[in-house]
Amino acid sequence: MDDGAAAAAAAGRETTKNKKKTVCVTGAGGFVASWLVHRLLSSGDYVVHGTVRDPSDAKNGHLREMDYGAGERRLRLFKADVLDRASVAAAVAGCAGVFHVASPVPASKPHNPEITLETKPGRNVVEDLNTIITPRHDIW
Repeated sequence: MDDGAAAAAAAGRETTKNKKKTVCVTGAGGFVASWLVHRLLSSGDYVVHGTVRDPSDAKNGHLREMDYGAGERRLRLFKADVLDRASVAAAVAGCAGVFHVASPVPASKPHNPEITLETKPGRNVVEDLNTIITPRHDIW
């Protein structure tokens, strides 16, 4: 391999090495998910699409404070409800993988929480994620 080819190969490795993967974290404002967002952003290897109920809510301020990067925004918050297929699809668009941490929050207190997810709306969460998240996505 001549010097030009070696330099091109090294440049290609450098580009691949520095390219950040975009991933989605559902329920990003929750306790466990916000630590996951923190870990992903602090690694410097990821751009994160986080789903929250209301991106402008002050309770999500801790997420905005995690947006590390030298002048580079690497966290984008999406208004999403895991029971709303379109809102989740918008957040997942362009992502290489999804960390599905969110859990649906019913509008009213369920009589029997164990049965709630067995109903059609509960099943739709998983079914919809299976159709939104195509084989090009990794699911963690």
